[in-house]
Amino acid sequence: MADWPCVKLNPERARRFAQATGTLAKTDRIDAMLLARMAATLQSPVRPARSTQQVQMAELINVRDGLVRDRTALKNREKNLTIALLKRQCRQRLEQIDRRIEALDAEIANLIAADAALAHRHRILTSIAGVGTLTANQLIANMPELGSLENKQAAA
Repeated sequence: MADWPCVKLNPERARRFAQATGTLAKTDRIDAMLLARMAATLQSPVRPARSTQQVQMAELINVRDGLVRDRTALKNREKNLTIALLKRQCRQRLEQIDRRIEALDAEIANLIAADAALAHRHRILTSIAGVGTLTANQLIANMPELGSLENKQAAA
């Protein structure tokens, strides 16, 4: 899947295109034909495919985000605990989550360091005021077109 370039479309826009062509039925076969027709007609810009490293980064970041949500929920729950055993278990679980997040951060850093292009993008992104490591990681993993866009295209 990482080897296929793609075009990102708004589903509502695709539906409106189908309606404009007079096609109201909706099956997989009809959807595929309409999407192909829409692509040929509108010639939307093709996004570069994500590299294997970017796909792996996105997966690691997704798991990391889940752990951060778990940690936040656990910290909120910890405020209401009154039993010493439960407080101790909660602290241990928080420490375990922190260790897992650190391990994921290290693996993401290793993926970036192992790929010169990703490392270059990362250096550029983190040199921008207000863009930290976590934001740069998200951008690199989820925006393969970054670095090949013209002015204002990234914001659009």
